[in-house]
Amino acid sequence: MRIVRFVKIVAVAFGTALALYGCGGGGGGKSAAPTPSDSVAFTNGASMSLIPAGRGNYQIQGSGFQNILGISIVIDYPTARMSSPAITVGNFFTQAISFSNVSTAGVARLAIVGTTPVSGTGTIGSIRFANFSGTRGPTFGSVTLADSLFRQYSTHGLGPQP
Repeated sequence: MRIVRFVKIVAVAFGTALALYGCGGGGGGKSAAPTPSDSVAFTNGASMSLIPAGRGNYQIQGSGFQNILGISIVIDYPTARMSSPAITVGNFFTQAISFSNVSTAGVARLAIVGTTPVSGTGTIGSIRFANFSGTRGPTFGSVTLADSLFRQYSTHGLGPQP
C-alpha cells in the first residue's frame, strides 16, 4: 500500500514538473519592446532610434543601413532632468574612428567614420546619464549619414524638449 502511494506521489510530481518544463516565465509570450524616446527616418530607407535600456541608459540603434561609411549624431537632453552623459561606441561600425563631445550641457555629439561600409541593423552606440529623473528621455537633434559614394542623408529628430 505504501509503495502504491509513493508511486502515485512521484507520478504526480513528475507530471507537474513535466507540464511546467515548457511553460516559460509566465509572461504570456514575448514582452513588448521598449518605446523609443525618439526615432528618425532617412530618405534612403535607414532609420535610427534611441531605445531605453535601463534607468538613464539609452541604446542608439540603426536599421536598414546600406553601405554607410560615416554618421554624425546630435542628441539633445533636458538639463533639468539629465546630466553627466557618457557616450560609448557600439559594435555596428568596425575599423572606424569615433569622436564624442559632451562638453556642452544639453547636447551630446557622436561622429563615426569607418573604412568599411556597414549594412543592416545594429547598435551604433549608447548614452548613459549619471543623473536622471523623470520619464522623458533624450531626443535626436540633427543626424547625418554618409554612404560609400559620399552621398549624405540628413534628418532631424524631436530636438530639445522641456
